[in-house]
Amino acid sequence: IRDQPRSRGLGDVYKRQCLIWAGSQGFWFFVIAALFNGMMKVTTISWDCLLVEDALSPQLASLGYIPEKLFEAMDYSLSAGGKRLRPVLLLAACDMAGGDVAQALPFACALELVHNYSLIHDDLPCMDDDDLRRGKPTTHKAYGETLAILAGDALQPEAFRLILEAPALSSERKLDAMRVLVNACGADGMVAGQVLDTLCPIENTEQLRHMEELKTGCMIAA
Repeated sequence: IRDQPRSRGLGDVYKRQCLIWAGSQGFWFFVIAALFNGMMKVTTISWDCLLVEDALSPQLASLGYIPEKLFEAMDYSLSAGGKRLRPVLLLAACDMAGGDVAQALPFACALELVHNYSLIHDDLPCMDDDDLRRGKPTTHKAYGETLAILAGDALQPEAFRLILEAPALSSERKLDAMRVLVNACGADGMVAGQVLDTLCPIENTEQLRHMEELKTGCMIAA
């Protein structure tokens, strides 16, 4: 599939017009339209997953010196699989809006790096205390709590390095992309949701919805 062109349907122009209309109606209209249109073709989604996997694979190896154990723990989390929903949704939205998917790949991978850092920390005993993730021992079970924390700490700044070093983006667009990601994963985004989830009582549906919007929705929105 890597040797085949990324498939496009006959209704792409119509879909793009629908996506532009959805964007004018509000953010969640845009997300739903992008998700629906982007996932209508299994071949396209499979292609996007492969694009993300292929782009993620060399990221850690391309860095400078990393202590071997730290590299292993970072790679353990990053290569553990998963749906890759966030980067695939980003690429689908980019494609439906007429953008260049290749240019969007660094930001898609950056989303996945931040997501994986959050999973490592979510699984820690001080938070969700999970033993398994995607059918495998969690990072702290495989490498210990100290190395798991440091692996998560390392994945987060590497996400921003990816955006800063993206070859096809202008400086202005890189700053815009970083601002979107910072807003999504920061103290008033994903981390705020994690605080509500772990430290604050959720007493009604509205509070639950608010927590999920911050903890999960912000990164999907990015």
